[in-house]
Amino acid sequence: MPTFCNIVFTGEALAWYAGVPLKEYFLNAEAAFEVVTRAPGIVRERFGLEVTPGLMGFSYGSLLALGADVEFMDNGNPMIHPCLQRLEDFRKWPERHPFDHPLAQHFIELWRAVNARGVKVGLSFGNESPFTAAVLLRGPDFLIDVVEQPELAKAFLDRLTDNWLAVRNACFELAGETPTGESVWLADDFSGFLKPGPFREFVLPTYARIFAETGATSRALHSELLHPEHLPLLGEVGINHFDPNVDQYLTVDDMRKRLPAGTDWNWRIITSHMNHHTPAELVAEYEEGVGGGAPSIMADVMPEVPDENVLAVKAIGERYAARD
Repeated sequence: MPTFCNIVFTGEALAWYAGVPLKEYFLNAEAAFEVVTRAPGIVRERFGLEVTPGLMGFSYGSLLALGADVEFMDNGNPMIHPCLQRLEDFRKWPERHPFDHPLAQHFIELWRAVNARGVKVGLSFGNESPFTAAVLLRGPDFLIDVVEQPELAKAFLDRLTDNWLAVRNACFELAGETPTGESVWLADDFSGFLKPGPFREFVLPTYARIFAETGATSRALHSELLHPEHLPLLGEVGINHFDPNVDQYLTVDDMRKRLPAGTDWNWRIITSHMNHHTPAELVAEYEEGVGGGAPSIMADVMPEVPDENVLAVKAIGERYAARD
């Protein structure tokens, strides 16, 4: 039985509560300060919940020094446009520090500016896992490369694993901290494009290397396109927490039955349901997750989610927590 329901107020929602355009939250220090100082109080007043202030999460920081072309939307998340026309061209990439890019420097200055005003926030500089990074940089052609140029594709993934490790170390160094080997969280939404055989051949070695070189004992994976057949493979590299987010191919029964024994996992109320379902329907969805054996339930709050829906999920989560 779940011990809690983790209600996550997304950056999009916090900007919406504070009345700040999302693009400005990403890029403007004054707008970011407005969100991190105003939104937590609004959430507290409306829902009786606490949120930790932070900068808007930029998922693609690790791709900037590799030449990624980023386009910011006025009220949506940024888009990455593929920049690698031929797979072999990655061998021509110069060795660059992960922060050697104007946008990376801008995010660092924004982070410093907000902290200088007395609000403690972390740097927002996402580190995409190697396979997803490959698809973002090369586009869908990388899925063909895996078949037609498998050894070159593996070399590309190894180069992107180098980059993942370099970004991690650079972020620790910037914060004045020593890298710890306790916990690694991998975000790899596109790896589920591969069937289980190629997934084992191309994806799992990148995870294994990251875990080995960081010494991670807490090994978490977030991936949104895996199928039931992928789940048993996660144990081969010691993944001990799996977050499927809104994976359309998995059911709560799949999670309970197919993940390796001892793997922690969470189930999510579908994001669009938070916006469009009634409180009674959300309660039923929560109870479905409980009945399926989910250790915990998560619910993401996006802009325009009705207050009564947030309060309904909060109430059912508190009710089950009290039973424990």
